[in-house]
Amino acid sequence: MQIQYHLDRDKNWQVDIGLMSRVLKEAAEECSPRVLVVINPGNPTGQYLPEENMREIIHFCKEHSLLLLADEVGGVWWGGRGLVGVV
Repeated sequence: MQIQYHLDRDKNWQVDIGLMSRVLKEAAEECSPRVLVVINPGNPTGQYLPEENMREIIHFCKEHSLLLLADEVGGVWWGGRGLVGVV
């Protein structure tokens, strides 16, 4: 089952961890989420997630025992400017 989360346009397309927590809690009523997929830089905006937001995402995944699948290949295509990877 795919669970969608939305990025916060007013915060430069960052992941809203509070919203993600609510989405995860609601989804847990129907399934057992195991993986969080983050595409960075975002498509189609090309916006890079700032380092602090990436740290929040990593902490969120640890806290909820989620595997983090980070698709960061777009950063290579766009020269990697400003990209903070998860590794």
